[in-house]
Amino acid sequence: QVGSALAAIERLKAKQPTSPVPDQLRGIALLQNGDVAAARLAFEAAQRADANYFAATAKLVELGVAAGKLEEARRRAEESIKLAPKNTAARMTLVSVLVRLGVPPVEVRSVLDEAIRLAPNEIAPRLVLMALLRDTGDVKGALATAQAAITAIPDQPDILEAVAQAQLAAGEEQQAVSTLNKLASLRPGSPVAFVRLADLYARRSDRQSAMTNLRRAAEVAPESADVFDRLVGHAVKTRDV
Repeated sequence: QVGSALAAIERLKAKQPTSPVPDQLRGIALLQNGDVAAARLAFEAAQRADANYFAATAKLVELGVAAGKLEEARRRAEESIKLAPKNTAARMTLVSVLVRLGVPPVEVRSVLDEAIRLAPNEIAPRLVLMALLRDTGDVKGALATAQAAITAIPDQPDILEAVAQAQLAAGEEQQAVSTLNKLASLRPGSPVAFVRLADLYARRSDRQSAMTNLRRAAEVAPESADVFDRLVGHAVKTRDV
């Protein structure tokens, strides 16, 4: 099958001799066949064909990380950013490499801040920045980032979920309730908001509200083992069986 795929890629290369796509496809096929060295050469050929073709750079970064060549991976990501400063994918790739390198969080944050400045409607940099600040104990910073995110992208479910987490961590429970209710309205088929609301009410010892939200979660996700376990556990605690 790999041989057939490579033959088809060669035919594509003949039709598109200056395109990076055939070399990229060759690299993917070789990688799937376990030939890492040949795959690397193919991705490098794709990159030579078009230095702005980030898909090839991303694969080379991935191979560099897998081989433990983190500084090489960092260099490739940084070179891509120089070529295309507004390429959010390149900045997020650099962030993942920097985290693996163990650089100070402030350095990672600077990359994320710049990504947000250049592409304010992109979701990923804001989510990662909120997580970074939360994980490093900067509760106020995470909350400020959350407020900025919800202002810039007000009705995005992933943003709302992260904002609710930041609000809860900062003790802003009533704001978190409002955010989670909005999330539930935007994702009526997801149990996530209801489960988080149930956890919040359980911490408040509001068992009735916690049970109500767990039942809502069970209604939208009847096959979820996690929701079922929570529902049964809470019912046993409150003897609501």
